Amino acid sequence: MTLPISDTAQRRDRFGLSGRSRSVISLSAIVLAAAVLAAVAGVLMPGQRPAGVPLSALAGAGIATAAVAAGQLARLRFRVGRGTVSVSWGEAAFIIGFALAPPGWLPLATLVGAGAAWLLISWLSDHRSLADIVHLAASLTLGVTGAVLVARLIAGNAEIHTARMQVALVA
Repeated sequence: MTLPISDTAQRRDRFGLSGRSRSVISLSAIVLAAAVLAAVAGVLMPGQRPAGVPLSALAGAGIATAAVAAGQLARLRFRVGRGTVSVSWGEAAFIIGFALAPPGWLPLATLVGAGAAWLLISWLSDHRSLADIVHLAASLTLGVTGAVLVARLIAGNAEIHTARMQVALVA
């Protein structure tokens, strides 16, 4: 005799939440909410792109989104013990994005680019749950948000080719 599965259990299973504790689900929800808030706030905040960029802000953000997706897709995988570690090119995508797009737009570019890339990776090979993909994209977005804040604090409105901007991007 099989027991009927509740609607809540079916939804949790569809999104990959079954078997996860409430605290893990809550943490993922908080990370996602913070990432979406950072992405929206970044787009709404006034911010200048470095001087001398011939592209529009929207074109620069599009290239930044594509760079983030490409950086995630071109990841390197290493077997460590019984597990696997993935290393992506996120820092390179950040530097490209910082040079081409308004810095406040980078969290949104990361959320969209990383989310799309990991959906594709999951569909093609990894078969990650939607909850894992959302958590991963949101975590990367919060990391980029912190990097934007640090780089802007150090560089201010310096041009991209100055030593001050280069130190800011290294930081």
